[in-house]
Parts: sequence; structure tokens; C-alpha cells
Amino acid sequence: MGALLPLGLIAALPVAGLLGAIPTGYALGALLSEVDVRAAGSGNIGATNVNRLLGWRLGALTLGLDAAKGALPAAAGALLWPSLPAGGLLGLLAFAGHCWSPLLDGKGGKGVATAAGVGLVLAPRATLGALFLWALVVGLTRKSSAGAVIAAAALPILGFAFDEGGRWVVLALALGVLLRHRPNLERLWRGAELGL
Repeated sequence: MGALLPLGLIAALPVAGLLGAIPTGYALGALLSEVDVRAAGSGNIGATNVNRLLGWRLGALTLGLDAAKGALPAAAGALLWPSLPAGGLLGLLAFAGHCWSPLLDGKGGKGVATAAGVGLVLAPRATLGALFLWALVVGLTRKSSAGAVIAAAALPILGFAFDEGGRWVVLALALGVLLRHRPNLERLWRGAELGL
């Protein structure tokens, strides 16, 4: 593998995964309000549940930090190794770290904000289109998960339509977000999903 990838990129792989694995919503709840966000609301560590339990300021901070966890490794990879798919690789590792965090025994968030951070760096037009759909659906349904599912389903289509270099990345991100939202899909089908 060393012959195929620069040593710096190999060293960056676990760093990206560990950066993504930092459970920002859980940490903010524990440090600033002594609330375990995994034990209330939807039980998710992401911005929607943090907003629901701790208010919009901490929800917005969680959203921004989770997006940055994806954007920073993706941008670093793209800048440092532009001839390689390093941005996508590092971004996807950060996304995986967030969704299946070793710091939370393999559990984690739904990945929407982290995926958006990666996508805004590597496939900005497709990601902005998906974010518009997310906002539209959330505005109509008041359910973040419904917006996430629609946006994730549309993301690969938008990636191919805009002929962006990050097609394979947005496809992988979309599949990951949809996989993480399977329980939400079941609750949406039953009409039991929590609102904002």
C-alpha cells in the first residue's frame, strides 16, 4: 500500500477517521448541560436532537462542528494530494467515523451534517441542491429525517447531472445516510417519527 499511496496520506487516514469519530453533540451535551443526548428525544447525537433537547444555539454549534469534521479532511486531501482521490477517501473516513464512532462503541450519528461538509468541498453544486431539497422537505413536514432521506436519494442524481468529479463520493455518502436512516424510515412509514 505504501507504494500506491504517499506516506503522508496513509498517516492521514486514521486521523480523518478519528476526527469524524468525535461525538460533538454528545460532548456538548455532557460538558455544557450535563445531558446525555443519547438518553432522550430520538437518542441521536446529531444537531436535530441536540436542538430538540438543548436549544438552537447548541444545535447550530453541533451542526457546524459535524459539518467541519467532514469538510476539513476532504479539503486537506484535495489540497495536499490533488492528483489522487485523497479528498474523497479522507472525507468518507470522517463520515464513517461519525456514523460508527469507536468512541461510542461503534454507534454514532446519522451522518447528514458530516456528509454535507464533505459534499460541499468535493461536489458543491450537487450538495447545495440536496440541501435545498432538505430545507424544502423539512419546511413542509417539520421532520428532519424526511428531509435527509429525500436529500440523500437526490444527491447521486444531482452529482451525475452536474458532472462533478465527486460522483463516487456523493454516491457513497448518500448510501451511508440512507443506511443510517433505516429506523427513521420505518417510523416515518408508521407515522411515529419525532418532529423538530
